[in-house]
Amino acid sequence: MDKIIGLGTAGCRLAKQFSKYSQYTSYYIDSGQVGKNCYNLKEQPSHELYESNCPDLNEFFSEVSQEDEVLFIVGCAGKTSGVSLSILKQIYNKTNNINLLLILNDDIVEYTGKIHQKITSGILQTYTRSGLFHRCYLVNNT
Repeated sequence: MDKIIGLGTAGCRLAKQFSKYSQYTSYYIDSGQVGKNCYNLKEQPSHELYESNCPDLNEFFSEVSQEDEVLFIVGCAGKTSGVSLSILKQIYNKTNNINLLLILNDDIVEYTGKIHQKITSGILQTYTRSGLFHRCYLVNNT
């Protein structure tokens, strides 16, 4: 992997662990993000609104090239996971060598979190099986 992209709180935390190593360039996308390679995503009240209000990130991903291998990390239970497909579409236009790391959580109490996780992980796994993405890794948050 050359480029690591973290989406949401869990995705950004894990992507920051890769930034310790010079061979990786990490990007962080979440509400309240500040700093180098951070995109402050406008907070939305729902999973659906994140999807429909995805910003244009082509300039943010200007250093991603066709030769780069990308690891996209997302916690599937959060509201921000709704923007995953829209972001991945923008990255796919630059490189089609995309790997996914989906963070799943068995301890979700709220119903909407369970639904977000089921929808996000199911759709992204289906696209991986169809060959759109290179690999999909599933990890448990615990």
